[in-house]
Amino acid sequence: MLLFLGSIYVMDLLRLTLLFFLIPVIWFYSLFDGLQLVSRHGREPLQDKPVIEGFLNHQGWLGAALMCLGLYYIVVNVAVPALEIRFPEWRLEYRVNEYFRTIIVSVLLIGGGLKLMAGSKNNKGRKGTGGHS
Repeated sequence: MLLFLGSIYVMDLLRLTLLFFLIPVIWFYSLFDGLQLVSRHGREPLQDKPVIEGFLNHQGWLGAALMCLGLYYIVVNVAVPALEIRFPEWRLEYRVNEYFRTIIVSVLLIGGGLKLMAGSKNNKGRKGTGGHS
């Protein structure tokens, strides 16, 4: 539920209407995962595993993301309007709305792509074994 509602909020905040197709994907994944668990009831023991299993290992990244989001809000809602009053010829509000959000989204996408290309530490050790444990 957090992923579903959080994705709506972040996509609206950063105006990422191109990625709104992710919302039904998350919803249907949750629905069909729940239906699959219900169909196994009574035949085998049920385990409720989180979607993101290694969440505790990445709390630092989540904290950094929340801090960056807080800084973003301070800049957009406090600093930019204050500077806009003093320096109207800079047109800061327009520049932030048009360019800053694009830069944030681009950096996040590039960073996520680099992280995915680098892979995890667990997968690097298994390459020589053919992927079998």
